[in-house]
Amino acid sequence: MQIGAQIRRQTAIGLGIALIYEAGVAFGINKLTGGDTSSFFVWLVGIQVAAMLLWMKNSVRDWITFVVGRKGIESRVVQALQQAEYPAPWQYVESAADYFRRIADSPDIDPVMRVRAARDEMMVESPRVFNRYQDALRLGIVMDEALRRYADEKGSKHLKQQP
Repeated sequence: MQIGAQIRRQTAIGLGIALIYEAGVAFGINKLTGGDTSSFFVWLVGIQVAAMLLWMKNSVRDWITFVVGRKGIESRVVQALQQAEYPAPWQYVESAADYFRRIADSPDIDPVMRVRAARDEMMVESPRVFNRYQDALRLGIVMDEALRRYADEKGSKHLKQQP
């Protein structure tokens, strides 16, 4: 419960800082154009709309790039898992982060591999930590499919395709 409150507070602070920046830009443009108070708010809304349109353009571009290059990315992830000689995924692995966390926490696995798994877990979780939720979603999709393919190649019957 306390973590949720901290996240909401951090989000509010981030939005406030962004709004202060955008209000400053709108104020500067308003002063340069010799506008009044109402034109300041028009500029502020215009900046918000421009930022939203830019976000939408970038989102569409990123998703198209992801869909086009997904299989290649999955193949490279499977190759990386093979080169690192990670064990086959277990039956109840919830996500790639869970898979790497289990390896990192396992006392039966070589310490070098455990450190590598902790690093890879951090890599998988970092987009979410930095509020890049679309990137986290795309990475999760690729990693989950790559783990399924890796399990198939290792001959593991642990990971099953969901019905």
